[in-house]
Amino acid sequence: MPLRYGPRNGNYREYPAEVKVPQSELPPRRPRDSHVSCYVPMSDPRARIRYLRHGGGVRCGRILEDLDILAGVICYKHDKNPALEANEKSPYAFMTVLVDSIEHIQEQPPLDQDKDIYINGQVTWVGTSSVECTMNIEQQQELYKVNKNKFEWRDGVTKVPDRAHEEEEDLIIPNYAGCRFKVRENHQMKYRGKAYGLHSKRYQRLEREKTSLLKCPPTEEERLIVHDMFLSTVDLKDWSLQKRRKPENSVWMKDTALQSVVNCHPEDGSVYNKIFGGFVMMKAFELASTTASIFWDWSLQKRRKPENSVWMKDTALQSVVNCHPEDGSVYNKIFGGFVMMKAFELASTTASIFCRGCPGVSRSIDDMLFFKPVEIGDVLHLASTIIYTNGPYLQVHVRAEVINPEKGTNEITNDFTFTFETAIPDLPSVMPMYYSEAMMYLNGRRRHLGYLSNKQQQK
Repeated sequence: MPLRYGPRNGNYREYPAEVKVPQSELPPRRPRDSHVSCYVPMSDPRARIRYLRHGGGVRCGRILEDLDILAGVICYKHDKNPALEANEKSPYAFMTVLVDSIEHIQEQPPLDQDKDIYINGQVTWVGTSSVECTMNIEQQQELYKVNKNKFEWRDGVTKVPDRAHEEEEDLIIPNYAGCRFKVRENHQMKYRGKAYGLHSKRYQRLEREKTSLLKCPPTEEERLIVHDMFLSTVDLKDWSLQKRRKPENSVWMKDTALQSVVNCHPEDGSVYNKIFGGFVMMKAFELASTTASIFWDWSLQKRRKPENSVWMKDTALQSVVNCHPEDGSVYNKIFGGFVMMKAFELASTTASIFCRGCPGVSRSIDDMLFFKPVEIGDVLHLASTIIYTNGPYLQVHVRAEVINPEKGTNEITNDFTFTFETAIPDLPSVMPMYYSEAMMYLNGRRRHLGYLSNKQQQK
């Protein structure tokens, strides 16, 4: 497939070696040197329609898509290579590989659909092959934080020398163990890597991977939880344990499942024929939101079940998206923000159905992992399931898979976990029917406990 437009004329794969220079010759870069700000003109009726939900309010999935694009702009602004001529396009490609978390700094109402939304961000950490951006969304005193939107840099890194004597600027100081930056002028950024968890979150993520349920068995407490849940769903008078029942105020996990298929068109991709990570995040968020909204449907009424209960499998939703060129980058890859938007919208829909039309407010988005890029022309299949509920909170898991119609392949591209807070004080419990669903339940419980812990620390 021909590229819509490339970095420069010729074969882009030859450019990195052509413009590569020693790190000692790269100019110093400060966080504010990469600062970029923009706004979404919600006050303009013509521009607002793209960001409106059908039931009113702002499409958070669209905002995720915009954040993904803004992070790329920030990375390119940070990349100042003296080997490139003025206004010459960089041959390097930045790809979304990780979004650690997105959380409300404070408990606030949703974004106003009639007021402009301001987005800003800058580079806050640089490694040998990756760049981290921190971005904020502001609207009349409302502030959200996108913590560590991480982009992979395929060839080299801008080196910043240690200049401790410069007191007026924020310096990024790279070393082999990782990059830190000092703050003289901007106290809000002071030791952000330590205070706001840009480094500690990475350590925590690595620790979570070590104790993943795919590598280690459940803890003693978690084993008791699963066993007690199992006993609460069987007829103890039947020794075969084959008759399952739902406890009061609960649902089967399998009943919360949702799926979505998305066709990946060139409009969603880059010049490298990869779908933008923001596009995948958008699709996953939308699927998770949809899954979280499910509470009652006709299939549940055909089954005998206790009052106010739902099986986990009955909360599932699916979506299919064709990836068109309009959602892609100059490299023929679908924007990560587009995927995030679709995922969020599906998650929001799931939550809305679960809560009988009350979608609730998105409170946290954990570990947006990008396993592989999405190509223009791919079919993006999104599946969402509510995996855990507690009081007014519910966790929606969205799994994104890429289907290549020509090759007949099916690969996982993204995993998303969304936390929603609803107006319902006591949501039905999600009941797993199978061991695999029980593991998803425990994973959702872990994430929810982590969210509550972070929320308590912010107070």
